Amino acid sequence: MAKGKKEVLFKRGQTREGLPCLVPVDESGLRATGRLREDEYVWGIIRRSRNPLFHKKYMAMMRFAYHHLNESDTKRFRSFDMFRTQIKIELGHIELIQRKDGEVEIRPLSTSYDAMDQYEFEEFYGSTLGLILNKYLVGISQEDAVREIAAFDG
Repeated sequence: MAKGKKEVLFKRGQTREGLPCLVPVDESGLRATGRLREDEYVWGIIRRSRNPLFHKKYMAMMRFAYHHLNESDTKRFRSFDMFRTQIKIELGHIELIQRKDGEVEIRPLSTSYDAMDQYEFEEFYGSTLGLILNKYLVGISQEDAVREIAAFDG
């Protein structure tokens, strides 16, 4: 990180007047903001931290879908990782790489914490759920799928 720059984790708070504000959540953040003068401005990029429970929910959805594939899809996707890769490809969550021989290679993009913030991940989750219900788990309503995914231990 460049000199003079500091990453600080904040949570949403509220001023005495009821206005929203950002409050540092750890000692490092308290020290960094404590050094600011009262009239000093800072610039930053707000990036919503990923919720690990939401990531767990995503993985449960993917495992649920994989375990409930029809017979032909089960043969086509010989592994859970192959199924996850195909979902990313179908959603367009890919990059195209042109190889030296001129062929184009499709590479799925990462869904890691560093690659997507919470907003992006929630959008990806919704798109994934829609694709799974419309193509792979036809006949299961979104409400039933959400309920079953929450209970799925896979």
